[in-house]
Amino acid sequence: MSTLEKIDKLDRRYIFLGLLVLSFLPVLMPMGLPVPIGPATTGSYEALDALNPGDIICMTFDYAGGSAAELYPQNVVILKHALKKDLRVVVVAFSVGGPEMGEMALEESGYKTAKAKGVDYVNLGFISGFETAMSSYAKDVHAIVSTDFFGTPLSQIPLMNEVRDIESFKYLAFTTSTSQDHYIRQFTGKSTKIVGCIQSLYFSVMQVYMGTGQLVGFLNGLRGSAEYEILTNELGVGAITMDQASITHLYGVGLLIIGNIAFFLKGRKSGGS
Repeated sequence: MSTLEKIDKLDRRYIFLGLLVLSFLPVLMPMGLPVPIGPATTGSYEALDALNPGDIICMTFDYAGGSAAELYPQNVVILKHALKKDLRVVVVAFSVGGPEMGEMALEESGYKTAKAKGVDYVNLGFISGFETAMSSYAKDVHAIVSTDFFGTPLSQIPLMNEVRDIESFKYLAFTTSTSQDHYIRQFTGKSTKIVGCIQSLYFSVMQVYMGTGQLVGFLNGLRGSAEYEILTNELGVGAITMDQASITHLYGVGLLIIGNIAFFLKGRKSGGS
């Protein structure tokens, strides 16, 4: 049987098996295939990378499990970068599901293992009131928060002795599964560098805010996570997902090329016989 006949009679189940294998391969061995890194991710990375050891940053976790697929990897890679830079972190949530996401990210990033709770990091938990709460938080943290997520008074948390308002933070990354307008209104225009962690469907809106200089950058869904992971050499879910997309698309293109060549050769053979 000729190669052409073998291709023509190939059981399609082998094609799907190949797709399945290639989909799981990056999970076992992340490849970090080339991904063009945009200015939004570069701006987010460079703003944090320029900070000094001991500087305090803030991260908001305003989403729950339903939006974690796109947003959680962004938080983890930023925290890993912050840990490398020896920064201190304040986690806060203006959405009720956020504190648990923050705890998970602190755990996975290594903060809970490498750093001291209350000295190097703190989770302030959920603050109700959404945009009103954001406004108060930006003006006076202690006026709106009395204890952390675990009920410890702020007066007993050494890190919080150095935090008064939003300008106590050198960098603030807000994470949201909804509109970003509230964060722009309440957090921008001050000395703090602001970065957004968003789902991809809000990309065009964030481009406008970055163009006006209100944001120094933002992470665009899993693509943004992958770009940041490559910059920090901390390959995670984002890079794995992009590897899966790249390798399976290449597989599909390869199959199309092979199929068309086989079809062309088969037609020539039939025409010549």
